[in-house]
Amino acid sequence: MNDDLLNKGQRDRSHIAMGQPHEVQYWTEHLRVTTDELQRAVDKVGNFAAAVRKELGLMGEPPMTALQHGESLRPLRSAVE
Repeated sequence: MNDDLLNKGQRDRSHIAMGQPHEVQYWTEHLRVTTDELQRAVDKVGNFAAAVRKELGLMGEPPMTALQHGESLRPLRSAVE
């Protein structure tokens, strides 16, 4: 991610910056882990996101969906009511 909060350029999702609270929040939510679990993984394998995912056993896991974030979906009406 870009460390300059005012710069809206493309974010770097390949590395995890544990010193940036907004990045820690993003990665803990995205990977569904605690801050401590994320920190231990980064301490062990470095801050490269793919290595952290592998360490956490998340390779090939789909990214977190809006529903998993706690948002509710409006019920769909059946086309054959």
